[in-house]
Amino acid sequence: MQLPKCNYEDVVKNGHLYGKQCDRCKKCDRQFVQTYSEHGHSEDAKQICLTNVL
Repeated sequence: MQLPKCNYEDVVKNGHLYGKQCDRCKKCDRQFVQTYSEHGHSEDAKQICLTNVL
């Protein structure tokens, strides 16, 4: 596992954020999440809302 910012490979677990494992880099002390997911509605849902408003 590598930190996206500094590419250092020595990381430790550092709690959870929104149910996902957080890790911390031992070199630069930055915290990060391995997998990111987008929040919000799908494009289909957005289009349905826009057509109902107009």
